[in-house]
Amino acid sequence: MKPGAFLLILRPTEGGFEALLQCRAEHMRDAGTWGLIGGELDPMERWLYTSAGVADDLRCRVLRRAALREALEEMGGASEMPQTQILFEPMCVQVSSDGQAVRLPRSSGAWPVPAGLAFFELDAQRSRCLRVGYMDTFVFVYVMLGWMAGRAKMIHVLSSTGRLLLALDPDLFRARNAGDRSLLEDMPALGFTEIVKDEVRARKAIPYLRQKLMHHGRVVPFHLSWEELEKPREVELHVLDYVNVAGDRLRQMAEAGLIEEAEACLMLPQEPNAADQKGETAALKASREGHMEMMQLLAYADADLNMPDLRGNTPLIEAARRGHRDIAEFLLESPSVDQDHCNAWGEFPAYLAANHNHHEILRLLLDAKAHKDKPLDDGTTPLIIAATVGHAESVSALLRSGASKNKADLQGVTPLFAAAEAGHSPVVHLLLQAGADRYKATSLGQAPLFAAAQAGHHETVKLLVEGRRGDKDARYNGATALYVAALKGHVEVVNCLIEAGVDKDAATPSNETPLFVAALRNQDEIVRILTRAHADLNKATVDGATPLLVAAQEGHRSIVRTLLEAGADHSKRMLTGETPIALAKDDVTKDLFFTTRTIRPNLSRMGWA
Repeated sequence: MKPGAFLLILRPTEGGFEALLQCRAEHMRDAGTWGLIGGELDPMERWLYTSAGVADDLRCRVLRRAALREALEEMGGASEMPQTQILFEPMCVQVSSDGQAVRLPRSSGAWPVPAGLAFFELDAQRSRCLRVGYMDTFVFVYVMLGWMAGRAKMIHVLSSTGRLLLALDPDLFRARNAGDRSLLEDMPALGFTEIVKDEVRARKAIPYLRQKLMHHGRVVPFHLSWEELEKPREVELHVLDYVNVAGDRLRQMAEAGLIEEAEACLMLPQEPNAADQKGETAALKASREGHMEMMQLLAYADADLNMPDLRGNTPLIEAARRGHRDIAEFLLESPSVDQDHCNAWGEFPAYLAANHNHHEILRLLLDAKAHKDKPLDDGTTPLIIAATVGHAESVSALLRSGASKNKADLQGVTPLFAAAEAGHSPVVHLLLQAGADRYKATSLGQAPLFAAAQAGHHETVKLLVEGRRGDKDARYNGATALYVAALKGHVEVVNCLIEAGVDKDAATPSNETPLFVAALRNQDEIVRILTRAHADLNKATVDGATPLLVAAQEGHRSIVRTLLEAGADHSKRMLTGETPIALAKDDVTKDLFFTTRTIRPNLSRMGWA
């Protein structure tokens, strides 16, 4: 659109009018009058020139509905702005000279007009609407006198070709300074250039550091106010091309956190997204090192805050890995940042935060709707890794966010299994409270209780056996948790399981009992615990071996004595016919069968009754 071209669509509101105006005038006075849409040209122009008292040198193009699109194309707007439908109905209006009492009937008419143009609130107290006669289906022309006179004093930001980019109200500069300085009393007032660049960046998406403001062929000083610049009405905006002459220095300064040096590079203007041989940008390096002010500077320079390196690591991934909470929060405020982006290893921010127990960052990610159950290639979820390494805070955050408590990886490992195997009792407690399935086994058939018992985590075992359903024991290859605890010699686990009432004589497919394997492995204390708990002393394996027989055969004298004192049957034979005394490892072990007070008096040294 050319300078002086605006579009205004009027519709009544309770306090006056909302308006968006576009008309083209070859000449305008400061106190000029602007007209809008509809009717035959001659009556409109005649009314504008006579009734409104507009000077003869004002030329106002009045647009009919049927010619609206053609007029927009002629002014260059239709090809530059997206189209949408904004209803503009033919109106029957009765308005007094003070702008009150508006009456509008409905109509089906609708015009396509460009979207994204600014709307102005027109206060009836500051504007005057004059009623105009109409003919047939013509739309009325409204003339806004007082308000539009004020708008003629707008500050125009023009492109280098003279095209109008923005019209800024001088009040904006006073408002911006008042608002910004209220945050910090000793903050210097914002300069005219800084405010204009901010507005251009916000409204036109032109990076701040690519903008150069010119007035009368000179660069506008950065820190001077509008008043100090003698209130210019027009400035030219030149958009500079990026250069890539200081990329290495910018990355070094970003990594070191040197703000002024980095800003000097960016003002060249250096391309902020220039990467090194690893694909690392200044933003990624600053995020990794935790330089918050540097990240803000780079964002202001329109750096890509989501740009990954060659290994797929983004600034947010680095912040989550290193625990830089403020940077993570800052990055998550940017709509361009992908909170679920994966690097080359499949790691993503929530996984890394959970893995390293950066639970505050994890909460930020979850609040930002990061995928709470997203798995790695092997199926490991953030909850599984947090449970594996024992980070109760991260586990709690994930559970509160609704993460799946029973979702397993590709090997069938659930969060509860991972925590139980590692002995992280606080995590196990949290998962059980959340209703995790304590019986769900891995693809190999190991349940959490079995894994905890095998590893000797008695506190975890105690949590897992509380509230069990009946006598349902965790088995792996037919072995129970008690069996594997006896095998490994975990005394406290055995005590815990017996106190919980597990089956003391539950055997493997080969009929080996916990007592049998404890006797075989010389677990003296566990044998005593099991005998006191009235475990079956004489239950034999499929080949007829009893706990006493294997203890004698292995020469475990203390266990032989314990079993004999408890009343184990010394005469029970294997399927091949051998007795415990016949298979005793040495004479000292054999002597125990004769010296122990529960021995039968008619037993011979050959083991025959």
